[in-house]
Amino acid sequence: MIKWGYLCIALVAQISCLLCLQQTQPAGVKEFDFLRDCAEQIPGVLAVSIPKCGTHLLIKLLEELGFSLQHHRMATTVQMDYQNLRGLIGKKYFSTHLVAPQGPIHECIDYKTIYIYRDPRDQVVSFAYFMKKYPQWVDSNLPVDVLISKLIVDVPVYNTHQESDWNDPLLKNIGSIKNFYDLYKGWHEYPNIYITTFEKLVGAKGGGSDEEQYQEIYNIARYLNIAVSDIDIKAIQEHLFGGTETFRTGQIGSWRTHFTPDDKGMFKQVAGQMLIDLGYEQDLNW
Repeated sequence: MIKWGYLCIALVAQISCLLCLQQTQPAGVKEFDFLRDCAEQIPGVLAVSIPKCGTHLLIKLLEELGFSLQHHRMATTVQMDYQNLRGLIGKKYFSTHLVAPQGPIHECIDYKTIYIYRDPRDQVVSFAYFMKKYPQWVDSNLPVDVLISKLIVDVPVYNTHQESDWNDPLLKNIGSIKNFYDLYKGWHEYPNIYITTFEKLVGAKGGGSDEEQYQEIYNIARYLNIAVSDIDIKAIQEHLFGGTETFRTGQIGSWRTHFTPDDKGMFKQVAGQMLIDLGYEQDLNW
């Protein structure tokens, strides 16, 4: 009887892993090994974002899923604190604007990575208003329309008057918005990463789709090995939009009411192909 009991347990375990393996891989996940992760504990999360691309939207989702802050460092190129990464176990997250590393940023540290970005035109508008809100920013006294024009071609205006993570040497000689986004391009090829966008996650309240938001919440939860019900996801949707310190309007396509014809022309010149590559436009006729 004991042998038969062991055989039954082994059979159930094999069937469970096979069922886990047969699940459809969520969109945005690369090289995700469902068989391996089927039996893993819930990992910590490295939450990576381009500035003003939904950082707090992603953080809010993680907290709705039960994660708590392990570390919050907004610098872009600072050496990762390995001690903080090693602490990413259980339901902890580390939020950062870290640019794409050239190689692995860890050794034998088990956590998940989620990377979020948005339409760079909306990023420019959002950052211009963000700079106006905080007077420590260089050029924060300029009108919003002037800041928008500058941010398209001259990202170094990110610098502040005081010591902060934003005074990263890398930010002093970037160039255009395309050059800035290129610093994060490598995340798109990074292994075992979940890539999402502001547009997928913001929902109808931000000009997106509630259906797409529902699916994206489900996909992210599944990537993190967290079971969520229909009721859970709908409850998260109710609370996800807005309510954070840096929230302004959270709308998709706000660039349409802020870009002048000159801004459009300049953006097409410096980053038109990037919009096509990211899937935001099919050509330059916008």
